[in-house]
Amino acid sequence: MGRLRVGLVGTGLIATTKHLPAMRNLGSQVEIVGICDLNLEQAKKLASEFGVPNVYTDLSELLDKQHPGIVDICTPPKSHAAIALQCLEAGANILIEKPMCQTIEECDEVIALAGKVGRQICIAHSDLFYPSFTKARQIINNGEIGTFRGMHIHLSTPTDYITSKPDHWAHKLPGGVFGETGPHVVYMTLAFINPILDAHVIGRKLLDECPWSPYEDYRVSLVGEKATCTATMVYATKQWAGTVDLWGTDGSLRIDLQSQCLVHSRREGLRAIPVGISTIGEMAQVATSAASTALSYLCGRRTQTHQELLKAFCTSIEQGTASPVPADEGRETIRVMSLLSEQLDGAA
Repeated sequence: MGRLRVGLVGTGLIATTKHLPAMRNLGSQVEIVGICDLNLEQAKKLASEFGVPNVYTDLSELLDKQHPGIVDICTPPKSHAAIALQCLEAGANILIEKPMCQTIEECDEVIALAGKVGRQICIAHSDLFYPSFTKARQIINNGEIGTFRGMHIHLSTPTDYITSKPDHWAHKLPGGVFGETGPHVVYMTLAFINPILDAHVIGRKLLDECPWSPYEDYRVSLVGEKATCTATMVYATKQWAGTVDLWGTDGSLRIDLQSQCLVHSRREGLRAIPVGISTIGEMAQVATSAASTALSYLCGRRTQTHQELLKAFCTSIEQGTASPVPADEGRETIRVMSLLSEQLDGAA
């Protein structure tokens, strides 16, 4: 089978830094046949940088002339549903940057059409493809930390990434910037706690100098039948952070999503010797993980999550297997996000 023809819609930061590099690195599997954006100059600039032969401001023209097998949708969320429906009608499979859509009803419409025309949908829940996160899922599925009991996620995004920019589209989402980053928390939780039966969020305003931003500190609780996830999301510092703690009856795991360090801990007693032994073991895992990550980067073996996601999606299309992140996972994320956003908007 030849390379899959891919068209890209949207030329914002996520397309520039994640999707296009991922496609370029998968050159033996995909061919980027066109870029579409209302900003013609930006589209031309990216086309030149990534060696894409065609640029369009009209999606219909890209679809009619290039007949892409996949359309990669990297536009703001409010446009996802309309673009997805148009691409499916044209016979393309679709990769949708998160969040899938803005409402459950939009998700259902997209899912129904995909089933009708026999095309695949993949949602860019990219954090699921971190090697450390994948490994943690395997450890828990194998019962290596006993019965799963709960988790905590902490995300910190620097203020100058979104919060301090008054015209950023994320501020117009339900719940503000929470609507842009919140899906990461929800879909990572769903990987271990599904279904989510109850959801709560508290937003706190910290930065008076950013009146366009409703909140910069969020505290989330996602409740399952026998486990709960708590999450903190902070947008009021200069720091990047992303950690996931998971615990079971017989051990715990800690993931650092930036360093890709995964630490497996057991601490069943608080006397000096067992605490010392567990601490030494944890430090050894950190050192080993850090060395492995550094070596991977130095040898050029480390791939980004979007590249792993796109590769898996292309393979699923070629082999006729299930999408690596099917539409129902995107829909469930939107269902939970809607519950949380309603609480934030009601409290504003």
